[in-house]
Amino acid sequence: AFNYINVTLGPQYQRLVVAWIALERSSHWQSSRENRLSPKKHPELLSKWVNRRRYLIKANEPDINKDCGRDFVEGVRTWWESLKPTWRLKQGSAIPPSEEQDWKELDKYGVNGWYGIIVCLKWIGTNLQNRRGGSVENLIDKDTQEWLDLVEDVSWLAFKEH
Repeated sequence: AFNYINVTLGPQYQRLVVAWIALERSSHWQSSRENRLSPKKHPELLSKWVNRRRYLIKANEPDINKDCGRDFVEGVRTWWESLKPTWRLKQGSAIPPSEEQDWKELDKYGVNGWYGIIVCLKWIGTNLQNRRGGSVENLIDKDTQEWLDLVEDVSWLAFKEH
């Protein structure tokens, strides 16, 4: 799983991967079907990839250039918004985390947890990188900034020490 998402997509993405490793370590590298993020509003491309044994089969890789453009980004964003705790939706992204807020619905680890979101962010970042013929952080346009904002939002919520 780590080898699949460990790609060079800039420092924000790398911090997300490092935070994911810390989450997985804290759960003792466990995984289960019951401990997963809601599949409701799950992007169809991710569902197909999961059902076809994820990264275990080389030919299972989606066509990043064809399948991970604007429509996929919107699907990932919709799924992500549906996963956010209700207190986060009401208070916005600038609110600092506090101990009184309920984080339980986000305590999901293993390949059915945050891994799926990170895979989606990898695919989007790789699509952007391929379209630009190089590094995502060197050419910041609207699409890249939206992706970076999404990476930061996921990092903020998913990996707060809770």
